[in-house]
Amino acid sequence: MASMKGSTRIALTTDQTAAAGMPPGSYVLSGRRVVSDGAVVRLEDGTLAGSAATMDRLVRRMAGLPGLNLTRAIAMASTVPARVLGERSLGHIRVGACADLIVLDADLRVRLTMVKGDVKFRL
Repeated sequence: MASMKGSTRIALTTDQTAAAGMPPGSYVLSGRRVVSDGAVVRLEDGTLAGSAATMDRLVRRMAGLPGLNLTRAIAMASTVPARVLGERSLGHIRVGACADLIVLDADLRVRLTMVKGDVKFRL
């Protein structure tokens, strides 16, 4: 699909739930019991409730696809969605931009998260 659309026209998004990044199991989200298999989160009756996929996981997956690379995958998770939403202060590192940043390690795992320039998570 990326070769047909071009990576500048694909925005990575996730409908992750609070079970994202957690091991498979049963959780209570918004007062409802859900079951996660580590990828998909469903209500007890099997109804889809959301995803357990994190954005870094999506970036890792996209970066490994033929015809794509890390630079394109990161753009699909940052600059493309910002452009689609018309958010000029997001998706770029430059003066005047919102300082919402993540730092990934060599394995593309989140090591640090900043929101408006304040460190919110550090591993």
